[in-house]
Amino acid sequence: MDRTQKRILITGPTAGIGDRLYVRYGPNTSQARAEEEEFGYHESRHVDQWAMANLLAGPFAFPVAYFIDDALLPDSRNHFERDAGLSRGGYAPVPDKWPAPRWPESAAIGALALLVFRRRLRWVVRVLRAGRVQKKAHAHRRCPVHTPCWTPVREGGVPAEGGLPA
Repeated sequence: MDRTQKRILITGPTAGIGDRLYVRYGPNTSQARAEEEEFGYHESRHVDQWAMANLLAGPFAFPVAYFIDDALLPDSRNHFERDAGLSRGGYAPVPDKWPAPRWPESAAIGALALLVFRRRLRWVVRVLRAGRVQKKAHAHRRCPVHTPCWTPVREGGVPAEGGLPA
């Protein structure tokens, strides 16, 4: 089977109530019991990874980190898959350790990062263009973003155009 094809495999006993039924989706599903045991070890390692990420950074840390890693280092290059054991997970050996980004996912990650960090990027550009003076651009009662009823103040403390005094 080609690695790019995905299929659904349902395994487990088909007897009465209380028996477990497992549903797996992906390119590395198999019908052999020996391979299922190895795959179970592989997946249990992912459970450990998820638990550690949850402990360190919260419940969404592992899925986010896995998605980013998989977008930049797909399939056998993925750090989480290599740590869980490539052969146990049904992955081919690593051809090399260089990134091979999936461009649609990488572009989405880049756009999201720009959206999230846009204010910090604006601050960095402002400091680079205007120098260290702009590090504290948000002076008390002089910031149009954070001060209600803001009006610019002219020299000598007189409000411009009849605004409120500073």
